[in-house]
Amino acid sequence: MPRHTDEDEFDETAEAEDAQETALETFCPDCRAPIHATADICPKCGMWVDGEALRGGKSGVRTNMLLRVVVVLLLILALTLPFLRYL
Repeated sequence: MPRHTDEDEFDETAEAEDAQETALETFCPDCRAPIHATADICPKCGMWVDGEALRGGKSGVRTNMLLRVVVVLLLILALTLPFLRYL
């Protein structure tokens, strides 16, 4: 039966921790940088792991929706304006 020293046990523990860290790595959906699997934000580009930009956030979604509503209202106004002359 082989004898194990404390150094052997330390090496095995270190190897197991390295393998566990490698398994916990994933990639950013925006810049493809390796990030920890439990990270919420990519440290390289600032993108949320779910795909929402840190700099835009929820206000970016709100602004985008407001812009769409304004464009639709202007389109409706432009299409009905010629008919309003005949009233």
